[in-house]
Amino acid sequence: MKNLKYIEKTNKLLAYALGIRPDEFGLICDEQGWFDIKEVERAINEQEDAPRIRRGAIPEAVSILGQEKAEIVIDGEQKRVRAKAPEFSHPASPATDLPVLLYTATREKTWPVIVEKGIFPAGFPLVILSPEKEMAIRLGRRIAPFVILTVNTSQALEQGASFYSRGPLLFVTDFVPSSCVFGPPLPKEKPETKKGWQIPPSSPRMS
Repeated sequence: MKNLKYIEKTNKLLAYALGIRPDEFGLICDEQGWFDIKEVERAINEQEDAPRIRRGAIPEAVSILGQEKAEIVIDGEQKRVRAKAPEFSHPASPATDLPVLLYTATREKTWPVIVEKGIFPAGFPLVILSPEKEMAIRLGRRIAPFVILTVNTSQALEQGASFYSRGPLLFVTDFVPSSCVFGPPLPKEKPETKKGWQIPPSSPRMS
């Protein structure tokens, strides 16, 4: 059956994306290994060489083929998915073999705040970074408009930051000091415009 073949491909893709190399898809799970289904759908459908997953295909694949590869949980209005036996883990100790530079995406409007206060998590419990700029750009497109920032990990470590590996393509941290972050020029401040009615300039007197 054509539909069954599609579902089997979906299940195999889920097993790989969730249980083996979620970092290839720019996916980060929580401490229990759960991913948001909408994020999984969007991440997989970004891949040009991967079969597209239509909405609802993930629960369908699990319900038809059983829970040998993945399992679904529905928590109120939220849907989450995880691999039954993931091959990756959540290390308790910081990563030691760090690239000199890591890249992260942030919203354009957040960049001026980061210059003053550093990078804090936004929309996810941890700051997500990658040694590959292309991956950071991919993640940025999910929050457009965005800018790409560069983090000097040596400087960050010296100032007490800790980085944790989530696969070869992703690292996470809970904070990056502002002095370790480099990005594009800040947007120019728009001049303030006076609002409301104003007295027009007096006209020259006729002699």
